[in-house]
Parts: sequence; structure tokens; C-alpha cells
Amino acid sequence: MSLSDIILNNNKLKQEIIDSTHVNERNRCLSIKIQSTYRGYCIRKYLSLIEDGMSYEIMINELERYNNNLVQVRDLNTRLSKKKIRHENFPSHISENIAKFAIFKKYKIMPSWDTVKGDIIINKSDLFMQFEIKAFMSSGPSSFGPTENWDWLYFVDATETLHLNFRIYEIKLSNKSQTFRSVRLSKKETYGEIADSGRRPRGCFETIFKKQLGDKCELIFDGHISELDNTT
Repeated sequence: MSLSDIILNNNKLKQEIIDSTHVNERNRCLSIKIQSTYRGYCIRKYLSLIEDGMSYEIMINELERYNNNLVQVRDLNTRLSKKKIRHENFPSHISENIAKFAIFKKYKIMPSWDTVKGDIIINKSDLFMQFEIKAFMSSGPSSFGPTENWDWLYFVDATETLHLNFRIYEIKLSNKSQTFRSVRLSKKETYGEIADSGRRPRGCFETIFKKQLGDKCELIFDGHISELDNTT
């Protein structure tokens, strides 16, 4: 074998090694990408998992049942002369789960309704947060327990429940926040002063909380309930 043949064979061998290395590197990168994609899929699936059994479908059934009863009471009251039937307040198990699905829509993390303290919580991937949910259908005040604790507060505007339209406001202030405690509920007392006295603070969303908290009160959802369907 001539010197030129040896050199040529060595060059071919080097190129084969280089090509094999490139293929192995591509395969390794592809494997890493597949593993990363799968891990991302598993994490997203875990974060979106409903752990409390209150699915979107069950929530809608409960909402329709409440709305139907609301219509029946309204129609019956038109036939009564003086004394009327009082409308049922918007159910907390519905408003809390509406907020749950709104939070998931925004953050892609599904809270849980199964909680001893607070209305809903997030307890996933070393993240724990406690949320308080208040709903209203009129200008009447929302009531708070003097010792209620939360990380963030949500108001669910259910004034258009019969049209299945809702507005949800997010307030990223805890009950211990000085900003929130300074909200004035009357001319003489703030939220914090009333809570510290052991009495229940009460305040209307539109005229008190929204007015005083300004841009700290963020509208995170405004639309038809179907837009919160997590199965689509």
C-alpha cells in the first residue's frame, strides 16, 4: 500500500469518526430534548390536575341549578302581593370554583377547593398560597371574619349570572398587608381596626375596595363562563 493510500484511508477513518461523533451528539441532543419535553408535559399535567373533584362540568350544573331557582323565585314574586321570597345569596361553592378556574386560566396552576383554612389553596411544587373569595350580586357589603387569613383576595362579580357572564378581580394583598388593613370602611374605622377589635369588617367592593385600592384591584376575567372551561 502506497503512502498516499494510507493517508487517504486515515482521512476516511477520521471522517467516519467525526460523522459518528456528530450523529451521536445529535442523538444525545434529541434525547435530551425529548426528555425535557416529557418532563415539561408531566409538570404541566401535574399543575393542571383537579384534586378536589369539583370539575368544570359539575360547577356548571350547580350554576344552572342556582340560576333556574333564581328565575323561579323572581317569577313567583311577581305573583305575590306584599310579602316576597328572599333571593338566595350567590353560593360560595360556585363563586370559589369560578375563581379557581379563573386563576388556572391566568397562571396555568389549578388551585384546590379541598382546604380546611381559606376558600381555595395552591399547594403544589413547593408553592403554597391561600386565597379568599368574595362574591356579590348587588351593592351590598361583603363580610369578612376578623381572623380570616389569606395571601391574595378575589372578588367575583355575579351580577350577570343569569347571562352566565362574570367579572373577577384579583387583589394581591394579604389580610396582614398594611395597605389592605388601611382601607377605610367607615369615616372612623379601617379594616384593620375593625378586625383587631374582634368584629366582622364589612365593605362594598365597588364603593370601598375598588375605589380605595385602585390599580391593586386587577380585573383578570371579564366574560362568559364558558371561557373558563379547562377541558377545551
